[in-house]
Amino acid sequence: MGREPDVYNFSGHKIRYSYLYADASCGVVSQAIIYEVSEDTVVPLLVFDKTVIRNSQGVLFVAKPPESQGYFGWEIEINKKNRGVSCAFFANGGKSVTDGPSFFWDDVDNIYKKYEIDPSIL
Repeated sequence: MGREPDVYNFSGHKIRYSYLYADASCGVVSQAIIYEVSEDTVVPLLVFDKTVIRNSQGVLFVAKPPESQGYFGWEIEINKKNRGVSCAFFANGGKSVTDGPSFFWDDVDNIYKKYEIDPSIL
């Protein structure tokens, strides 16, 4: 039997985080899902499917490691105060790391969205 998912409580919502380790010794995961359970149905909120990150509306981000290095996994952190998600992308057997995208929970649309800085304010 697999291990139980990590569980976070946010304003009455119980969010679960399940994953497959790429390398358990360093906490890097190869695939992951952040989800809720509603009436015995899994409701995906944010899915890390190898190099692709998506929500229920579609793809939010695609990582493109150098061809010579190849995909290894993600380090994913869920902010326990505001439900935000930040991640780092690993390639080259875990030897190369790059900052990944950050995601925030939109309370109006009830969905994760990619955090982006508006270039007009720079």
